[in-house]
Amino acid sequence: METFLKYSSIAFAVQVLLYIVVVLIDGALPEHAILDTYLHVYAPFMLLIDRTGNLTGEAGMIRSILLGAFLGLFVYSLLAGAVGLVIKRTFR
Repeated sequence: METFLKYSSIAFAVQVLLYIVVVLIDGALPEHAILDTYLHVYAPFMLLIDRTGNLTGEAGMIRSILLGAFLGLFVYSLLAGAVGLVIKRTFR
């Protein structure tokens, strides 16, 4: 369990740092192509929130993107923790 939490938290931190770097770089560029490309990774979760969240209006559009990105960040971190745990147990 300790290994799982360690790898999950490392994956979470890496994703958050990468997101911050992408936002800072993208803010300096005239077109927002980098952020759009980065957010495509979390698109399945954004669509899940959009379809099941019953969100309406402009706030709903923004909310589905934010909640989907945070859900994706969490799920991908848990997945990375599970993969790290399996790899560590396999090659022990």
